[in-house]
Amino acid sequence: MLILSAAALMCGCEKSPAPFASGTMETAETLVSSEISGKITELRVEEGDEIEAGKVVGKIDDTQFRLQMKNLQAQISALKSSSPEVAVQLSALEERLAKQRTEKARTERLLAAKSANKKTLDDIVSEIIYLERTIAAKKSTLDKSVLEIAGKIRALSAQIEICEDNIKKSEIINPVSGTVLVKYAEQNEVAAFSSPIYKIGDLKEMRLRAYFSAADISRLKIGQKLAVVADFGEDQTRRYDGVLIWVASQSEFTPKGIRTRSERADLVYAAKIAVKNDGYLKIGQYAEVECPDEK
Repeated sequence: MLILSAAALMCGCEKSPAPFASGTMETAETLVSSEISGKITELRVEEGDEIEAGKVVGKIDDTQFRLQMKNLQAQISALKSSSPEVAVQLSALEERLAKQRTEKARTERLLAAKSANKKTLDDIVSEIIYLERTIAAKKSTLDKSVLEIAGKIRALSAQIEICEDNIKKSEIINPVSGTVLVKYAEQNEVAAFSSPIYKIGDLKEMRLRAYFSAADISRLKIGQKLAVVADFGEDQTRRYDGVLIWVASQSEFTPKGIRTRSERADLVYAAKIAVKNDGYLKIGQYAEVECPDEK
């Protein structure tokens, strides 16, 4: 009777020698790649280094971008110098127009006093019309030229902004805090655009990617605490407190080398369990999930 009572208290997963779930340790990894092409002039990272986010760890040669920017700035200066000063170029014509308008008013007074003839006034009016049309046409041409030059300056300024952005991208800035896992490039090598330089990951918090059968996954929920037992070989294990942080929305076939409670289970659900690393856990390390207590 005592034996039966003890058996009733045992977790259902202990009926099988297989663990509740198993998988391997992994971490969030970030691949840092080159944002521009060029020679790596500085690179201060080594595998195993712990680096904070935002730290400048290297530089790619930006000489060509700086030379291009100087050339563009010179072109802008030349265009500004060639831009016509509308008021200055029209000043002579406007002075003539003002003088003719004054003469028109004087001639109209003389004509009223019968001291001038109508032809003199007509000639002045014709001159005024000619000057007004000439000024309007020249102003239109000059304004158009100013607008064209301003457009060219804007286009060159945009190219300068691209150069400035590329110069900024020439600095290799570490994006996330973590440990350098793999180094792909060395100083003085030529990096192509988007070529990997190094890989960094947060080893302080590991994630066990485990696989559960459909029956077992139905007993779990996001945020649930689970015990994880990591395998260190020669029957040595360490037990860690973990938290379920993710469950796949679709099932998949059991990956090779992964055990579940039912070895006959063809379809399983992947899940991730966050585990604080005490320094012993490694990427790719095998671990098992203990059966949670029944509520």
